[in-house]
Amino acid sequence: MKKQLFILLIPLLVAGHVNAQTETGNAPTTLPFIKTSNDVEKTSSILKTGIANDVLTNAYKIAIKNIFGDKKEASYSSTIYGTIRIFNPNFGSGAAYRGTRWARNVEWTVSGKVDSNSNIAGFGGTLKVTLLNKRDLTVRSDELTATMNNYSNIFIRDVARARSMLISNVEGSNLSRSKKDSTIRIKLNLLYSSIRKYGKSSDITDLDPDLLSALITMNSPIVNDGGLAAKANADFKNAVNEIKNKPLWTLSGTYFHVPYGKNDTTTIQSDLVFGLSKDSGSGFWEFNASGYARFFNNGLLGSAQKYHFESGCNRVLREDANGKSNMEIKGFFSYDRGNNAPGFPTATTANITYRYLVDKFGGFWIPVTLSYNPNNGRFLGLIDLTINIDPKN
Repeated sequence: MKKQLFILLIPLLVAGHVNAQTETGNAPTTLPFIKTSNDVEKTSSILKTGIANDVLTNAYKIAIKNIFGDKKEASYSSTIYGTIRIFNPNFGSGAAYRGTRWARNVEWTVSGKVDSNSNIAGFGGTLKVTLLNKRDLTVRSDELTATMNNYSNIFIRDVARARSMLISNVEGSNLSRSKKDSTIRIKLNLLYSSIRKYGKSSDITDLDPDLLSALITMNSPIVNDGGLAAKANADFKNAVNEIKNKPLWTLSGTYFHVPYGKNDTTTIQSDLVFGLSKDSGSGFWEFNASGYARFFNNGLLGSAQKYHFESGCNRVLREDANGKSNMEIKGFFSYDRGNNAPGFPTATTANITYRYLVDKFGGFWIPVTLSYNPNNGRFLGLIDLTINIDPKN
């Protein structure tokens, strides 16, 4: 879109009766409030809350569970998109980002466990596919592109008309030719400078007074009803808010091998998350549910299964200046049922997870979970570490 905007701005440089030598300034080639595919890519990477990144990572994720416990588990996850970006950093950049949805909807994981003596207790792999992903901002790409192109056309059209009016006023004066050229050059430089300032601030009062007066006279959308920049920013924000409430639903299969216990497991799991709030930001609520069936392959015990289900709500407590969540709290109930599975009795637990993001090197999420089992009246505390890494645009 930036290329299109540049092409649309060319008339500002060549239209009218002014010789090229009278202009020393250049018209701006971009306007920040006119969102492009790069903005979509950047915004998509920060749309996800911590809980949504657990369901499906953007590119790469490193997780360590039960850091201070006897049995620790570490895992590395990547979408196909993230994996390809390792070898081809330009994959999916800019306008091509939209075409990589398929690669961002498949995730693979390798994981391993160690026991209290730091011996390897098992290792495995997971393949996760997306059943439904309406949380991808690129689903609104066509609509956003058409809207932003329309705003670009309006801006270029009305500024070009205002510029012609400014030049005509000078040309119709009694000034000498050299004085006219000098006056036009100065006015156009001020006009271009003010457009650049306005592009950054979205404040119409930053526009050159002569340009602003002409736009008001024209009844231009640039200055009416809060201004064009405000409309463009609002449309993009509304799209983001709408997308954050959409569902993300995944299905995964995991095989985990235990080398010394002959207790390999196969797990089928499904995860769902969707928003519950009208606006994103601090106070944003999400519903999250997940469940799995785990099948044990133990020659001594025969077949055994464990079933787990949990659901609850996650709330964003704080965001950074870019709108990225960096503090969350989630309350949820979980239910476990064991069928001939040793160590997994039927139980219902109440849980609270507090997440804090240390925003360094891509973001270190530190989830702290406190669980209460009413069957035995015991509390259990777990501290994990999750690192989400997004490729640079």
